[in-house]
Amino acid sequence: NSGSTKFVYLGDTGKKIYLAGTFNRWDPFMYSLEEVVSGRYELYLPLPKGRWLYAYFVDGQQLPDKTNGNHVYTEDGRVASVITVE
Repeated sequence: NSGSTKFVYLGDTGKKIYLAGTFNRWDPFMYSLEEVVSGRYELYLPLPKGRWLYAYFVDGQQLPDKTNGNHVYTEDGRVASVITVE
């Protein structure tokens, strides 16, 4: 998975977890994470270089990444996580 960014969500088992952000115009259904072990979901995404805002979508709720402490507020007042790809 070289050249890919790894996203990890930790939460309840048996959920559908989606990833959205500025890299896909906040489409909450384009990318779904795979539950690799109970309660741990992962997705590898080849992102181009740059600064990206993203969040997870669980049961219709937008949630920031608990494993990434770099958060900002989006224009609509929601909390998003920030990742920089070098």
